[in-house]
Amino acid sequence: MTIPLAPRISDTLPPITWEKLPADFVLPDEPVESTRQPLLAAAWRESLELASLIVEASLIAANFGICATVGGKTVVKAPDWVYVPAVAPIGEGEIRRSYTTHAEGEVPAIVMEFISETEGGEYSIDLLHKSRQNRIK
Repeated sequence: MTIPLAPRISDTLPPITWEKLPADFVLPDEPVESTRQPLLAAAWRESLELASLIVEASLIAANFGICATVGGKTVVKAPDWVYVPAVAPIGEGEIRRSYTTHAEGEVPAIVMEFISETEGGEYSIDLLHKSRQNRIK
């Protein structure tokens, strides 16, 4: 009797490539944040600073586009806060609008998404409640 093997995960996932965004790619300019997010971001930054982990090549940003090409489609995610230990420098007078892992530097070491306290915020409290229930079981 032959037992068929399950497909490998790599066979079922779309290919991911790391290509910089085109210069004319339009990024949304409307972050959704609570009044506490800047304080949390400042606390995380200060922690890195106290640990001497911030160097000139580091990238620390809030609501900043992190890019990849997944299955041939450009995907941009903007976490609430991100820390990348080392990125390639940009040209004089240029503004970094986004970051593409591997193409422009290291993989982000820390990516934060802050959970909202209000229903209908970035994450529903119901999702958090279900997560807590699953841990208790």
